[in-house]
Amino acid sequence: MVYGGYLCWTLLKDESHKSGWWHTITRTSQANKIGGILLILAAVFSVVVSAFVGLHFRYMYLGVTTNEADKWGEIEYLVELGLLFHVSDLDIYVERATIRNDTDGSYAVVYISLDDQRVLFSDDESHGHVLQKITSVTTDLTNIYDRGFLENIRGRLLV
Repeated sequence: MVYGGYLCWTLLKDESHKSGWWHTITRTSQANKIGGILLILAAVFSVVVSAFVGLHFRYMYLGVTTNEADKWGEIEYLVELGLLFHVSDLDIYVERATIRNDTDGSYAVVYISLDDQRVLFSDDESHGHVLQKITSVTTDLTNIYDRGFLENIRGRLLV
């Protein structure tokens, strides 16, 4: 893509630019018109493709797949708010939330399973469970897909 843009640029750079680049591309010859359009397309698509590749290299660095990036974003958000907990005795992760009782209008703090969004227990019932607050995504959580940057690249590109 970049090389194609460079070739189109070499075609157009030797033309007269007294009336401007747009005049050179649109009004001088059919070859300049085609070369100018291809140069513009190559420049735009080179930026888009570079951003796409950069995003995927970032995903490989972080050790997440593209379909999990949103899930990890939600987990990071819960950690920032201080609402993600690990229930040690059940070995599950839960979100602390507040729900409203429709009958009397009262509010209750509950713990919701991240797996299936079920309310597992309320704050009153949590005393029988060992809750560990998650404070860091990198140290408190285990990412089973993160095998290190180079291994992640090998796994994505060579398999």
